[in-house]
Order: sequence, then structure tokens, then C-alpha cells
Amino acid sequence: MFSVSLKMRHMGAAAVEFAMMVPVFVILVMGSIEIGWALYIQNALIDASRLGARSATTDSSTTSLQIVDNVKDYMKGMVASTDHMNVVIDPDPALVTRGTPITVTVTIPYDEKIMLLPTAIIMEGITLESHTTMNKEY
Repeated sequence: MFSVSLKMRHMGAAAVEFAMMVPVFVILVMGSIEIGWALYIQNALIDASRLGARSATTDSSTTSLQIVDNVKDYMKGMVASTDHMNVVIDPDPALVTRGTPITVTVTIPYDEKIMLLPTAIIMEGITLESHTTMNKEY
């Protein structure tokens, strides 16, 4: 009888330990997913700013609006909405001569429009940003 009582206490202790560790484990997993998703979006922003800079430096007929549209079209496959995305091209590629550096900056807030999880755990209030500078070729 004593051994049965001792065995039941060990099973109860395991249940308490499990109940204490599950929330910690869930938060770690969800935080890892969120950081991984933010890094994925950051990498996409880097690619989008490179696309915009390459477009601004190689094609003399490209306007700033066309470059912004190209960058946003690229990002539409990555995020749900590009409404809050900001694309800045400095200086205007139509007004510069060959050899002038052109910088394309793409920023997007890490909010509910790009989050993978329903609520931000770690990345709340962060703005993701990427800069690319290339020299005008033509």
C-alpha cells in the first residue's frame, strides 16, 4: 500500500513539472517563429531595395514612381499588404548623371499586416529597414 501511494505522488509531481514547463516551451517556440519570420521579411526588404537600386541605376527611362511600384510588386508576394511600406529614392534617378550614387531605402513597420503570429511577442513596435546604394550607369 505504501508503494502505491509513493508512485501516485511521483506521477503528480511529473504532472506539476509538465504544467510549469509547457508555457515556457510554448513562448520559446513562438518567439523563435516570430524572429525567424522577421528575418525572412528583412531579407525580402534587402532584395527589394537591391531591385529598386538596380532599376534606378541601369535604366535611364525609369521614373521614381516606376521604381516604387517595382519594389512594392516584389514585396506583395512576401507580405499581406504593402500599404505601410515606405520607399525613398535619393536622388531622383531621372535628374542625375552617370556615376552619381543613388540610394534606395525601403522600410516597413512590423505590425499585424506582416506578422505571422496573431500577436507580437518580441518584435512589437519594430520597423524593418534596408538601404542599397549603387552608382548610376547610364
